[in-house]
Amino acid sequence: MCAIVKLNGVEVRAMIDTGAMATLVKANLVPRVGLQVARANIAVYLISHHRVIPIGIAVVNLSVGSWVLETTFVVMAMSRFDVILGMEFLYNAEVGTITLDYSNGLNQGNSVIMSIVEEKDEAEEGLDGYTKASRQANG
Repeated sequence: MCAIVKLNGVEVRAMIDTGAMATLVKANLVPRVGLQVARANIAVYLISHHRVIPIGIAVVNLSVGSWVLETTFVVMAMSRFDVILGMEFLYNAEVGTITLDYSNGLNQGNSVIMSIVEEKDEAEEGLDGYTKASRQANG
């Protein structure tokens, strides 16, 4: 599912990915969005089980419509999307239900509701395990 969001006031194309744990931003957006990237001792594991070392992390004001949240992004090389909003973002934003408005002529005026069914505690345990494993992998 894709959306136009703003990072530090700049419009970018984002994919909401409930299969991704981390929230990612494309490295070549750093100058355009004015990101301050800090080094981080983490690794990202892709669905293919490949381990990738990101460039770093950046804290960014993320805007979705009138809603704004300071969000930590993992900065890495990506080709298809500017931003991937993973489960870490959805849980930190305390999103319980996402309403999608189809306004591109498909079912105009209608919306679809998607519930996030995982319990927040289970998600936090999963995120803790993810970050611990990433730190251990980097020694």
